[in-house]
Formats: sequence, C-alpha cells, structure tokens
Amino acid sequence: LLLAKSSDIANTLVNKFKEKQVTKYYMAISGKRPRKKKQGWVRGDMVLGRRGSYKLVNENKKEEDGDKRSNYAVTRFFTAGLGNVPLSPLLHPKEVEEEEQVSSTTTPKTAILFQPHTGKTHQLRVAAKSVGLPILGDARYAGGRVSGSDDDTTTTEAD
Repeated sequence: LLLAKSSDIANTLVNKFKEKQVTKYYMAISGKRPRKKKQGWVRGDMVLGRRGSYKLVNENKKEEDGDKRSNYAVTRFFTAGLGNVPLSPLLHPKEVEEEEQVSSTTTPKTAILFQPHTGKTHQLRVAAKSVGLPILGDARYAGGRVSGSDDDTTTTEAD
C-alpha cells in the first residue's frame, strides 16, 4: 500500500508508475508445496476460458483468431516453504473454529513472492495456478484440477 501526503507527491508517484520506474512485488500463500520449480518465470498468452477464468496458452500455440500475443503475461516468482504453520494465527478468532474443521489443504505450506512484468487481469492468480501453487482461499483458481502437469500448456522456466 502506497499513500501520498500531498498532491505533489501523488503526482510524482503517478509519473513513476507511468514511466515504469517502480518495481512491484506481491506476496501470496499457497496450501500446496512446489512440485518441480521453486523459482522461475511464467510466460504465456492469457486467454479467457470458461466461466470468466483465464488460462495460459503456450507461446508457440496459435489461437483460432490468429493473434497469439493479444494478452501476453510475464511473471517472475520465488517460493519459500512454511512447514506446517497453522492458519489460525492469521484468522479472526471467530474464524479459527471454522478453520479447524476444514481439511489440511487450508494449512499454508508455501509463501510465494511475485514480480509481475506485465499488468494483466488475474495474472498472479493464473501464474500461481500454472506452477501448481494456487493461492490459498482463491475460489476461482484454486478449485478443481491444479495445472502444471506435463500436459499443461503453460510455459515456465526455472532459474
């Protein structure tokens, strides 16, 4: 969160963002552990799938409309294991009781640091899912099959 105390500072900050002089980082928590890649890049064209969810398609896969880079997204990611830290300290006391009844998939296992190089809708959520680390609590992208398997079309590179 970035706040300015004056309009002059606010204008300066706006210009810094416009001129791409600001590097942004975002943190997330996943209930899964990395399967293969603990850090790297997620690159691909984001196309709208079913029910408003986006998916990444391989850079080399041509879409029906012929425009293969209409919504190209680039994200760098880093991960760190959290062990079996319980989610309870992160919740409001009323939610602790509910969390204790939920399966172990709600236990944070991995912290993810994202550095987006493009600013696409749902970019970080799609990147997390594509490397097999859906963001904890993300109903849209954490539910169902987790992509990142051998048949997945996502392009990832490990450092």
